[in-house]
Amino acid sequence: MQNSSPFEDYVPEGTYSFFLSLKKQYPFSLKIITRRRKTRLGDFRVIKGNEGVITINSNLNQYSFAVTLLHEIAHLMVWRDLGNRIEKHGIIWKSYFSNLLNLFCEYNLPQDVKNAIRIYMKNPKASRYSDYKLAMVLNRYDIKHESEIFLGELKEGELFLLLSNGRKYIRGIKRRTRIVCVDLESKGKYLINVAALVRRE
Repeated sequence: MQNSSPFEDYVPEGTYSFFLSLKKQYPFSLKIITRRRKTRLGDFRVIKGNEGVITINSNLNQYSFAVTLLHEIAHLMVWRDLGNRIEKHGIIWKSYFSNLLNLFCEYNLPQDVKNAIRIYMKNPKASRYSDYKLAMVLNRYDIKHESEIFLGELKEGELFLLLSNGRKYIRGIKRRTRIVCVDLESKGKYLINVAALVRRE
């Protein structure tokens, strides 16, 4: 874990001043996590009673990084303004987060990113991966090999390799934001996010 200040290299070009102004208004420590975290993209916590600390994964593309950072800044703002008894991803947090996303969309972002964020911010979820369309748009900007695709792009019954764990599965039916997949080795059924990176076998 290493400190990042400033964090200009991680956010989209032209938006650094926006994030810096938020940091000045609501001070926090930002830490970039270089080890891969499978269960979270970022988080917010309070240490020593009154210091807000935000961590973000270093392997996110600039748009994913920005949306994740705004998600955590919204938590920080709610905590600073209203204390820690507010529902974590409730109506108040959604209002703060939506407002931040709306301000972010005023900058020169790719149109597909703007469109996806504007739809998402009407009712933001606890995780951007809970919104299939947003996740797919943001993941377009990941650096990936030509053979890598998203699980949601496969047809039912196709065999694939899940890149996050190296295991082979058969794609099943879609259930909201996840797809039922059968592990070829164990024959067990697993729900895998539609935006997971895979390779056809």
